[in-house]
Order: sequence, then C-alpha cells, then structure tokens
Amino acid sequence: MDYPSNRYITRRGWITPTWDDNNVIDRRIRQAEDATIQIAEFCPPHKRRVAIQAGGSWGPWPLAFSEIFETVYTFEPDSECFCCLTANTSHKDNVIRLQAALGGEDNFVKVVREKGSTGSQKTEYHGDIPLIMLDDICHREDVDLIYLDTEGHEFEALLGAEGIIVDNGPVIAFEDRPFPTDHIKTFLKGYGYREAGRIGHDCVMVC
Repeated sequence: MDYPSNRYITRRGWITPTWDDNNVIDRRIRQAEDATIQIAEFCPPHKRRVAIQAGGSWGPWPLAFSEIFETVYTFEPDSECFCCLTANTSHKDNVIRLQAALGGEDNFVKVVREKGSTGSQKTEYHGDIPLIMLDDICHREDVDLIYLDTEGHEFEALLGAEGIIVDNGPVIAFEDRPFPTDHIKTFLKGYGYREAGRIGHDCVMVC
C-alpha cells in the first residue's frame, strides 16, 4: 500500500499520520500496552473471546488487545487514522476493522479535527461516514469487553449496545474525563454494573 509522503510517516515501526510527534507515538503505544495488561485483570482467560474497541486511532489499542483476545472489533471514523490502523494491524487475522463511528442510531457523520492530533477528533452529523449501532454488528458475538475512547460519545455508543450488555454482561471501560460520565455510570448501574477500578483516565465497570 502506498502512502502520500505529506500525510503518513513510518516511526517506531508504525505507520502514522504526520501530526503526532515521537513522544505522542511512544505514549500511546505504552498506554495501549499498559491497558492490555490491566484489562487482563478484569477479563480472566475464559472471558477473552471478543473485545470491542473504539476509537482505533492508528492501531496501538486493537493490536495490543489482539494479543490476549480471540477477536477484536475496532472502530475508527477518521479516514487517515483508519488507513494507518489497517496497515499496522494487517498481519493480525483476529482484528476486524471498521471505518465507522458508534452511536445509538443508524446515521452518517463527519470527522471534525480541532487540532493537529490523532486524539482530538470529534464527529458531527451530516457527513459520509457511517454511524452504526454495536448491536447490529456484534449482538451474536460472545463479547467480553467493550473499551471506548470516543471523545464524549461513549454514552451514545453504549445505547447502541444494550442487547450486548444484557446478553453478555461484558467488562466496560470508558474515558471519564474531561467529559461528564455520571449519566453513563447511572445507565450501567441500571444493568447491575459497578465501578471496579481505573486504567489511567478510564473507568472500568463490571457486573
């Protein structure tokens, strides 16, 4: 696969968009590896079948998760990040990649990047990127983990995963700052969830 030289660069063995510097690359790789080690404490070996991860960025989280889960579904709406994610995980047969955003309805969105970073994208309506519900994609899967970093859209993503939550009771992790998340915690507690710990800035809930 060929990459325009002004948009992509190979660093630290990864193909990434040019926006992030080496310190950011190193930090995200380390965060993904640390998250995988810690999430294993919440998902015992017999509960490492299917992991759902969003947003995939340029691939560090789905690649790390693929080392301990049988199957990883990763979602990334940004086209440039998704291109890199695909290249960086192409050797992993157990990573299923979808260029889409997650929500509580079927629609279409666009990516809005507030600054030159692969970690600050947000989505807004009226674009050409699919907004999909997890229940439509993974409801029949044995989902043991939902790990969300969707820039404030975690609640909507979980609304679209109520069938998975009811049927599978997966471990759920989500970024809980700088965005308010009390409504997410209340929503999950209604399904019997409790707060079980933290991974960096992410809240982990189990039922």
